[in-house]
Amino acid sequence: MRDQRIGINPKVVVILAIFFTGTNSVFFRLSNLPPMVFVTYRFLVCTLFFLIVFLIKTKTRQNEKKMVEKKMIEKKLIAILFSTGFIFAAGAYFYFIALKNADVSNVVILNSSSTLFVVVFSSLFLGEKTSKLGFAMLLIVFFGCATLLISPGGSNSFKGDICALLCAVCYATYLVVIKKFADVSVPMKLLITYLGSFSFAFAVALVQGGLFEIYPREEYLYAIGSAVFAICIPQSMINWALRNVRATFVGGINLLEPVMSCIYAFLLWNEMLEPNQVIGGVLVLAGLFLYNKVESNKET
Repeated sequence: MRDQRIGINPKVVVILAIFFTGTNSVFFRLSNLPPMVFVTYRFLVCTLFFLIVFLIKTKTRQNEKKMVEKKMIEKKLIAILFSTGFIFAAGAYFYFIALKNADVSNVVILNSSSTLFVVVFSSLFLGEKTSKLGFAMLLIVFFGCATLLISPGGSNSFKGDICALLCAVCYATYLVVIKKFADVSVPMKLLITYLGSFSFAFAVALVQGGLFEIYPREEYLYAIGSAVFAICIPQSMINWALRNVRATFVGGINLLEPVMSCIYAFLLWNEMLEPNQVIGGVLVLAGLFLYNKVESNKET
């Protein structure tokens, strides 16, 4: 469905957004900053961006402003979202370490397995159930991850792979919490969560040292680029497109992100996929695609 007001096909916008999100691993890999320093700068930019979005939304939508005022009273809600940001920041740290020790292909595909953990956490904390067929599809994802774990990929591949899985766990936790508070406006949730991420990363970087050292200019550009091109721009594009396309379409297209990351890795560092990586990657992405298909059919 084409947006008649500006003549743009929202499905094309979603696909273009994936080209941006695929750059995430590139910026992480290029940077030589201390991990938590990089994460701090990244979340600082994201927090400032979502603060601007939040202020614009609350100024232009009076009904949303009233809802914000109501939710601001709930300190427990703010505390949960803020502390979830700590976990989200830890996930970014694990992602940084993973990309320094393993091939991009291994990291991005293992990170995609966050759906596995989302299903587990949703069952434990949200009471959601997965169909037997959906569970079978997730078993395919599990075997794909196992194949990647035993495949060579980087100077210290196993350490990198474990960090990629830890990142997936952190991201899944973030998604479940965001889903838990679905009645809260998206700008408010993102602002509080990213503010928590920045605060946590800043505190850790302050203790570890190196936060206020002067680094080459390109290092700051990598951190800013990872925030702007891999988060702010694509998330804005997808949020706009969701007004006219189904969430299941977005979920399916998101599976192309690891593919784009692998393409970028090949173009920049000539990273070639080993047979085990190809098999594992196909199993993970196919399992996730089929799982999304099964669950979307169940909802309809």
